Amino acid sequence: YEQAKRLAAGFDRVTYTHVFREENKRADELCNQALDGAARKTEKPKATTSHGSGSRKPAALPAGAREEILECLRSVACVWSGGNPNEPRPEEVWEQLWTILEDAGILKTAK
Repeated sequence: YEQAKRLAAGFDRVTYTHVFREENKRADELCNQALDGAARKTEKPKATTSHGSGSRKPAALPAGAREEILECLRSVACVWSGGNPNEPRPEEVWEQLWTILEDAGILKTAK
């Protein structure tokens, strides 16, 4: 984000257009590869720590939703590790995660 912002400053005019992941799968794949170094193809799942009393198995998610959530979290962790824990704002991250869960049919919006 910061690099793109610096580069954009060198132009007289810059226009941004949001393209949903579903409409640009190849760009999403390339972004994911850049973020995690394509290591996810060879990584084995890591052991997780149990929270609260007793161990609880996480709810099963469709593979696509799980991967999209993990990619979102990896991306945010990468940005936050750069020193600004408020960009993106946690609320924005939560909204993105919520949207992924809704799109996967895990959550339903109250009417």
